[in-house]
Amino acid sequence: MRDPYIDFDYYDKEYEGESVKDSDFSKLSKRASDVVDQLTGYKIAKSGLDSYDQFIQGLIKKEQLLKLNIINLKGLKLIQPAKQRAMVVFRLVSLA
Repeated sequence: MRDPYIDFDYYDKEYEGESVKDSDFSKLSKRASDVVDQLTGYKIAKSGLDSYDQFIQGLIKKEQLLKLNIINLKGLKLIQPAKQRAMVVFRLVSLA
């Protein structure tokens, strides 16, 4: 299994996240990454994050951060409403 697209250091320093504890981050990050992969048809997982330019990588990471925060605050079952936003990332990934 591959690593999630973000790690706690990115969450804490780049995103300046506050809602997820370090002890919960690994589990939530893996789940959020799985959701991003499902919504993008596993295209990112197959080709690797590094195969995309920095702008697209940033969008992918932001999408995982969004999913991570939703899972943390609301639970996994409420991910579906954010599917439309993920489709924008999927379209950009498809064009890259």
